[in-house]
Amino acid sequence: MNDSNEKAPRKKREVYGPNFKWNTNSNMLAYCCYRAKEPKSSREMIAKKLGIEPSTLNTRIQHFNSLSEHSNSKKATPSSEVKSIFLNSQYLSIDECNKYIQKFLHEDEVSEYFHEEPQIDGLHVKEAKDSAGIDFEIVKTNKVDDLNSIFKNYWVMQRDFQKYDMNSMPLNDFFKVVSTMNIKSRGMKIEKRILINNAKFLKKSVMSEQGDAWLDNGDGLEIKTSFITPLVGSSVSLTGLRLWEEKIKFYFLLVVDIRNIEIEPIVYSMWVPKEKLEEMDKDSKLGIPGMKKSDAIGNANVAKSLMLKTETLEEWAKLYPTPKWFVL
Repeated sequence: MNDSNEKAPRKKREVYGPNFKWNTNSNMLAYCCYRAKEPKSSREMIAKKLGIEPSTLNTRIQHFNSLSEHSNSKKATPSSEVKSIFLNSQYLSIDECNKYIQKFLHEDEVSEYFHEEPQIDGLHVKEAKDSAGIDFEIVKTNKVDDLNSIFKNYWVMQRDFQKYDMNSMPLNDFFKVVSTMNIKSRGMKIEKRILINNAKFLKKSVMSEQGDAWLDNGDGLEIKTSFITPLVGSSVSLTGLRLWEEKIKFYFLLVVDIRNIEIEPIVYSMWVPKEKLEEMDKDSKLGIPGMKKSDAIGNANVAKSLMLKTETLEEWAKLYPTPKWFVL
């Protein structure tokens, strides 16, 4: 006869609750679910194999989603590792994220799959600190063993393309090459291509004239470009807008998005009338690069800068389309 005071054996726990301890690899899985927009059925399979509730995985996915540009999430509180993975794994394509998930799901044991930290362009994140910003301590891997070859090939390419006439290159190839040049060379190459390809309608200005080119009707045109690169913190910044030059009537703004190197460059071109930028300047929506606003008071001849949010680029391109004759 059993002792009535004897407790029944405690049922073994099948899944972990919200206090599940996330490691780098399980965080990478959550990131891949976020990037690949995994359906509910796949997320449930992943959660089961991790030994957690699906809601726990969904919460971690939401942490990544809260860091995206379009998120309005107020509740999510991403950890420093979540932030580091989000910032440094955007080079991964959706296809690579799907492969990462499928490999995990088809491994016999979770521990066999989780044996190394995620690689990031030849580096891996060792530690992430969340203070005033996110400061990464990174260590080298054997992916940079051939540094001398990389160094040599890079500068040989730069030297050769400085001399090469790139105006006849396919546009995407052209942008890939100039994206690796310094900002001054990049701007000169783009301006030259624009002037040559639109020689019927544009005339190059000389040093004593205003703007970068002239239209047939005598209106001045200024050409400004910005590249959004895969580097952390890269943004749309169009600087050197000389609003005080009376003969400039239009600003051709070119933004090239190369954040995802797995796809072709995304190009946004805008033909913005001067009145629009003057209106923004009156509303204090333009910046003054390299100078405090207080120092510019009373001086109209100060170049301004325009910062655009990436999610507004498509809207701007539709609002300010280039003329039908214009060719990049």
